[in-house]
Amino acid sequence: MPWWGWLLLCLGAVSTAGVALRRQIRYAIRVAKALTTDERLPRPLRWALRVALALKVVPFPDLGIDELLLLVAGTLLVTVYRPTLKAVLAEAKQAPDAQPSSPLPQEGDRRSGPAAHSANPADRPAFSAGHATNPADRPTGS
Repeated sequence: MPWWGWLLLCLGAVSTAGVALRRQIRYAIRVAKALTTDERLPRPLRWALRVALALKVVPFPDLGIDELLLLVAGTLLVTVYRPTLKAVLAEAKQAPDAQPSSPLPQEGDRRSGPAAHSANPADRPAFSAGHATNPADRPTGS
C-alpha cells in the first residue's frame, strides 16, 4: 500500500474516534444534567452534585473537595438510589443527540432581535413610535 493510503486510513480512524468521543461527551453531559435536575433524587444530593461539578471548572486548588463530593454522591447513587440511577442512565441513552442550532434564522422564524432581521420591511417586528431605525421613517421636526 502506498504511503498516502496509510495516511487516509489513519485519518479515517482518527475521524471515527472523534465522532465516538463527541458522542460520549454529549452522553456524559446529558447524564450530569439529568442527575442534577431529576426530582426523584433528594435535594441535598442534587446540590452536592451541582457544587462538585461547578468546582471542577474553577481553576484554583480546592483541596479535593469536589472529588470528595463526587465520591460521596456517586457512592450514594450506586448503593441507595440504584433504580433511579438506572432510570436516568436509560433516559439519557434513549434521548436523541441534539443537533447544534443554527445561528441564522430559518424559514418562518419569527424571533425578534438582530438575528431575525429580514430584507422585507413588512416581516420586521414593529417598533413603538419614536424608535424608527430607518431615517426615512423618522418624523421631521417643524
